[in-house]
Amino acid sequence: MSRWPKKYHVPIVVTGFEPLDVLEGIRRAVRQLEAGRGEVENAYAPGSPARRQSGRPEDAARGVCGFARKWRGIGEIPYSGWELSDIYNEFDATKRFTLSDIRTQESPLCRSGEVLQG
Repeated sequence: MSRWPKKYHVPIVVTGFEPLDVLEGIRRAVRQLEAGRGEVENAYAPGSPARRQSGRPEDAARGVCGFARKWRGIGEIPYSGWELSDIYNEFDATKRFTLSDIRTQESPLCRSGEVLQG
């Protein structure tokens, strides 16, 4: 996998699943793109003493809210996606660049839903 970023000039950043971990991964990927780099970077270190604690969970929760997300092979699940809260509208690319109506066509050959549902 480590040759893919250099071959295709794309960053790959490994993160945790918490909202702030994902945002840190996005920040690192954008920095790579801005610098013209394509590398594998690890932003996930749950047991590391160097990992900075972000504060209280309720502080992070104010920055994001759940919404109905469509999942490949499953369909729409209420509150299964994250989006920025209204207090961060100026940073929300979907609002800033009018990206609210993006649709993709799922391949009839996709078996992701069957795999995820066992």
